[in-house]
Amino acid sequence: MSPSKNKNQGQLDPTGKIKWLLPIADFYFVFKHVVFSFIMISIAFLAFCVLDAGIDLMKTIFSSSILQMFFIPWAVAWWALTKWYGTVEVLAYSRIEYYDKKRSDDIQRILPIIFGVLAYLSFIIGLIVAEGTGAILYIAYNLVILALILIFFIFKGNRKFKLFPEMEISPEARVFAFKDVYTKWGILSISFLVFILSFILIMIIPISFPMWLTPIGVIILAFISWSAVGLIIKIFDNITLLPIMVMIIVMGLIFSKWNYNCIVPSTSSEITTEDVSVQDYFKKWMDKRIDTSSTEKYPLFIVTAEGGASRASCWTGNVLAELQTQNPEFSSHILALTSVSGGSLGTSTFAMLNYSQNTGTDDFDTLSFREVNNKILVKDFLSPILAGMLFPDLFQQFLPFRIQAFSRAHFLERSWEKAWDKFTNAKVDAGYRQYALDEDKYERPLLVLNTTHVESGRRGVLSGVEFDTSMCDLDDILHIKGLNPEFKLSNAASSSAAFPYLSPGARVRYADSTYGHLVDGGYFENSGVYTAIDIYNQITDLEEYKDKFEVFFIVIRSFKDTYYFKPNMALNNLTDPLNAIFNTRGTRSTHSYTLLKNFIINHERDPDKAIYKFQLEASTSEIPVNWYMSDTALDKIDKEFELPRIQDRIDSLLVLID
Repeated sequence: MSPSKNKNQGQLDPTGKIKWLLPIADFYFVFKHVVFSFIMISIAFLAFCVLDAGIDLMKTIFSSSILQMFFIPWAVAWWALTKWYGTVEVLAYSRIEYYDKKRSDDIQRILPIIFGVLAYLSFIIGLIVAEGTGAILYIAYNLVILALILIFFIFKGNRKFKLFPEMEISPEARVFAFKDVYTKWGILSISFLVFILSFILIMIIPISFPMWLTPIGVIILAFISWSAVGLIIKIFDNITLLPIMVMIIVMGLIFSKWNYNCIVPSTSSEITTEDVSVQDYFKKWMDKRIDTSSTEKYPLFIVTAEGGASRASCWTGNVLAELQTQNPEFSSHILALTSVSGGSLGTSTFAMLNYSQNTGTDDFDTLSFREVNNKILVKDFLSPILAGMLFPDLFQQFLPFRIQAFSRAHFLERSWEKAWDKFTNAKVDAGYRQYALDEDKYERPLLVLNTTHVESGRRGVLSGVEFDTSMCDLDDILHIKGLNPEFKLSNAASSSAAFPYLSPGARVRYADSTYGHLVDGGYFENSGVYTAIDIYNQITDLEEYKDKFEVFFIVIRSFKDTYYFKPNMALNNLTDPLNAIFNTRGTRSTHSYTLLKNFIINHERDPDKAIYKFQLEASTSEIPVNWYMSDTALDKIDKEFELPRIQDRIDSLLVLID
């Protein structure tokens, strides 16, 4: 804006004021009107440069296509321009006080430029943090784009686009005319249209469109869209002299009582198959496998799988698929798969592939079990849930009613269902309880997914069989009296892996009230070992089968046992509670494994012969913990199977069933 154009200013008397504080005061008078822009840039800096999950996502850029790598920096540039021009326009509609007019005008000129450049620099710094000198050419490409934009606006600007666009607003009434939208709000209005178009495309093409964008592309698109929305709201704040943005936030807090949209529907229809207890299920499962007159013990496996998003799901799926590939009889010896979080996606996929293999899916004629497994799990499941979270689900927070199709969990579950449906003929849309109890239930492993009940903090299980809660300290979600949730398999797996804030807890209801919310089983115990011990205790009490079987535990761990830590020396009052929650989540897996070893010793068995542990050795920097599994990460997992310790473990396990 030119020096005297903005007339919505009020001069203050500097008499008696401390002179060196006056520049700070003038800066504050301008800055307070553009705090929203500063907050958005701060969020971007945290996302791209500080948070481990964000840095991991920056690395995914380098596994994107050449076309995506080319366009992503230009999308960042548009976001920077949205910040730049949007901040100018907010200031043009603001009544700004000052002690020195020239100084205030200079600040109003420079601050939007700083915000625009910082927006782009946060992305460049993120690239440096993520890849360092390994991405020197791509970083240089981004710096060239930034330099070209600055040169264009400084030296080659025209009347439509200028470094300091002129804004003249009536000092009497701040009258708003719709012609301002296209004559003065050009970049903001285009960015708002980008928001509308993106929202529509995400709802129409909820999986393919976000996957095409990539996770970083989705995030940048969200920054463009919500920056435009927030800046436009701020402009109307100034035009109407009403705190519209604050009112919207307050309404969002009030509406949260009614608009929660991640709800598991209840069914009043009768389940056509019978419920069975763990013990009854085991008896019938054993009767299909052993000759009661035989004196040999039948080797029986209980599998536990640790959580850890796609890292855990892909490792879990690969271990089970490799065992199945090397011996097709492996799955018939698995009594139960008990898993948590990402491990639940891995075990669910294995269960569905096992079902499909037994019913003759064509893919198994040309591909190994493990190859089909990887075609399902080596996917970008992160982009759909990010798109759902940053567009429809974020918009949902400001509505006084719920739209379940806007739930971000819906997007994650849809992406799993699409991958399953492409490579299996299992009942993707069937209710989980019906799927678990259909006519061939004794032909395949029992799938038990672990979750946590938010309101009580108790462990919950989702399974087709009924646990004896007098023996097991847990909530058997599908068998609580009066509770009849209609989970699909994807819903059940999502409830086991719902780790807020990325994915929401699933609300489960009685007929006339709410039972509560189910979140990631890792909040309680991140390995599935507790449930494995519960199953063991229930089946070993059966006298007629006491000498007919021998239980072996397969423990699939996605993280190393480590006690190295870096002390946190700042903001301890703020960060210590959260760090303690997250870090104990991982440490409990190690504790649970030790508990299992002691449990085996107490039953007078050798834990080295009763427990087969498959531990992923790759670091989290090599295979990040998110819902994105790149080809590079898959290569790291493949290399694990080349290690002698893994193959020796496989050989020693499979010899039990030869």
